[in-house]
Amino acid sequence: MKNIVFIVDGYYPNFSAVGLCISNLVEEMSSSNNITIITKKSYNTQQNTSVNKSYIRYVNTIDNYLRNRIAKKLKTTRGLKRKLLLIERIAVKSYGYLCALIKKRNLKNQDTKAFLKELEKIDTKIDVIIPACLPFESIMAAIQFKSNCLYEIKIVPFLFDKFSANSILHRTIFNRNKKFQKHLLLERQMFENCDKLFYVESGTQHLQEYFPKFEDKFCPVEHPLLKRVISNETIIYDCKRINIAYTGALYKKIRSPLYALKLFSRLIEKDRRILLHFYINGDCNSIVDSFCEKYPDNIINHGSVSTGFAKAAIINAQLLLSIGNSDITQLPSKIFEYISTGNPILHFYTDSKDQVIKILNQYSGSYCIKSDESSIKQEEKVRKTLTNFGNKIDFNEVEKIFYNATPKFIANKIMELL
Repeated sequence: MKNIVFIVDGYYPNFSAVGLCISNLVEEMSSSNNITIITKKSYNTQQNTSVNKSYIRYVNTIDNYLRNRIAKKLKTTRGLKRKLLLIERIAVKSYGYLCALIKKRNLKNQDTKAFLKELEKIDTKIDVIIPACLPFESIMAAIQFKSNCLYEIKIVPFLFDKFSANSILHRTIFNRNKKFQKHLLLERQMFENCDKLFYVESGTQHLQEYFPKFEDKFCPVEHPLLKRVISNETIIYDCKRINIAYTGALYKKIRSPLYALKLFSRLIEKDRRILLHFYINGDCNSIVDSFCEKYPDNIINHGSVSTGFAKAAIINAQLLLSIGNSDITQLPSKIFEYISTGNPILHFYTDSKDQVIKILNQYSGSYCIKSDESSIKQEEKVRKTLTNFGNKIDFNEVEKIFYNATPKFIANKIMELL
């Protein structure tokens, strides 16, 4: 039985996309290993706790503390105080944006120190550290811990997102390019100190181009997200409506809902049964809200919700809305959770090389719409999807097709290499 430590940003109870992947792996691995998860606090009063045979250790930083404090107060504050809080939130985000531009390397030292300090608090001997990236700070903390450690320890990073080539993380393409070589050096440091490196397909080209000498450490895998979707939450939709759900993050630069909303606006005029539900975070609330004002009976922005509530939403919806990334090298992990429900999926994309298309070509209950197709063709595809709504594909059938994306398959692969 090994002592394994995961480091991840966004875990129980408010899971990020990466946190959900790690949670699925922990569920598979915890019966035969001692699992510890180090993660940031979702709210400032969180205490360390045990969940599903694993132990969660929470850390906090000044930046995270401020964001949590503001988010909590915004839930209950109104009037002038709310406006002041919104200004404070903008100030905190602006400071982070400025730091990303002026720092020599885009690393939050306070995050690295917090993760490292928590690693040092663990009394038992650690066999393996699995830092999940992003954040890259989790990897840097693991490397520093290993360098100070008096016993042998393995580091096996799991890359879900790009680091050096990530224009969103570095805020601008100019900033990404300016610091690219410095960030490549950090990635080289990662390779020099890790035993193996797990990564999803979107990272293949970058790793093969810049780090071919470390190819023996490459372990490509899929997102460990294909599992039967269940939730303790309850959502009851109006059965007389066509309930369409989108869950997850939306960003103006990489995953904007604008095009999908324009198309559905035209369709709503012809079919008032359509009801769009958005359960979102990110920076697109203003875009969604503007369409909610135009069609208050047909488009609802539920805002940010718990993981359990989001799962209940996609289980009970008749149709799921997927929006592709403008950066096609990054695969939205959400798609595997969608296909796990067996519900029909409507996917909007801008580039024919979008990786989601290849996945959905194997999934019979899906339709893909390209942004530059004629409006007539687009509306025809949506109508076909709407006639198919409510027809679920059995999970056992989905599992056979996408078995390499199941947490069990990937957890076994990790354990074989440890």
